[in-house]
Amino acid sequence: MKTAAPTSQTADKGSSHQQAFPVDQASQALFREHGLAASVDNVWTLTFIDESEFSYKLTRPNREFEIRFDLTEPVELPPKAWGYQE
Repeated sequence: MKTAAPTSQTADKGSSHQQAFPVDQASQALFREHGLAASVDNVWTLTFIDESEFSYKLTRPNREFEIRFDLTEPVELPPKAWGYQE
C-alpha cells in the first residue's frame, strides 16, 4: 500500500473549542483504491463541549458517528510496550 504525505487542512478557522477536518485528496484516493468510496466525503470534528466533556465526531452524507468522553474520570494507563526501557 502506498503512503501519501499528509495534506489535511481544516474546514475553516474553527474556534477555541471546535475544529473540523474534511478528508484530504490523498485520503480520498486511498479510500477509492480500497473500495471505500462512501468515505470520500468524511469530515472529522473535535469539540471540547465544556471543561468536562470532549466529542469526536465523524460525519458524511447520511451518516453521523459521535463519541463523547467524560474528562472528569481518570483512565488507567495501559501497560508499557514490550521491550520498553526507562
